[in-house]
Amino acid sequence: MLILFNTLFLALEHYNSPEWLDKLCFGANIFFTVVFLLEMLAKISAYGCKKYLEDKFNVFDAFIVTMSYVELVMPGDSGISVLRTFRLLRIFKILKSWTTLRALLSTVLDSFNAIANLGVLILLFLFISALLGKQFYGEDLLEDDKETVSRYNFKTTLHSLNTMFIVLTGENWNEVMILTIDNTDKFIGPAIFFICLMFIGNFMLLNLFLAILLKSISTSGDDDKEEDAKTKLDSSSKEKMQGLGSDEMPQIEDNQSSSNSNIEEEVEQIMNQLMMMSPKEQAKKKAVKS
Repeated sequence: MLILFNTLFLALEHYNSPEWLDKLCFGANIFFTVVFLLEMLAKISAYGCKKYLEDKFNVFDAFIVTMSYVELVMPGDSGISVLRTFRLLRIFKILKSWTTLRALLSTVLDSFNAIANLGVLILLFLFISALLGKQFYGEDLLEDDKETVSRYNFKTTLHSLNTMFIVLTGENWNEVMILTIDNTDKFIGPAIFFICLMFIGNFMLLNLFLAILLKSISTSGDDDKEEDAKTKLDSSSKEKMQGLGSDEMPQIEDNQSSSNSNIEEEVEQIMNQLMMMSPKEQAKKKAVKS
């Protein structure tokens, strides 16, 4: 709750705010900074410095607290005052207790390899499109007054890359297309070029990013289900083994005791028979066996 209130007070600050609001935010800033420092000292005294630094969240928290005190020491009008906004990052401490959000974030981080390959593909497509735009529409694109050069143009590679990036983001791409049509006095060529650029670059390549994330989330969900199923099977098998063991142990002990008693009775019978036989009969029996 303190983290959320801290974020709320930081959001209340604005340009030309009233004096009472500035005093309230300043007092809240000092209060939250002291509370966060006490929290850090309590954790250090409880866990010890070594164990405290092993947790990355604790290291991040110590960095934010340190930056908060640096901001208090520096003058208010200096550029260091922006360090106070680092305390907004304390909202990520919620990840430590919010397991679903933490799993989602770890899934996004695990999919960075595939996203990096997609990023390289998008950069190649952007560079190729910029070269094509410079090749086809390399002249200055003029505004409606036919005198002012538009900021959207393909005159150089840098300007062409800038224009292609604006088009791929979907920001006024139709305005760039209309401007190109007006300056070239052609309709079919620029229309096909920009529509293909939007279809391939925006609707296909950029949406692949969402497809990769959804695939990673689905695979992680399947892995979690398999692990839960395995744990359930292991626990059920252990319970069955324990139940069978507790039921069958008395039977096994009874069987062992009965078999031992039968063996003892047979040995006693044999000994009695030997005692009742005469020495001549014993010698005859040995001779027959040999």
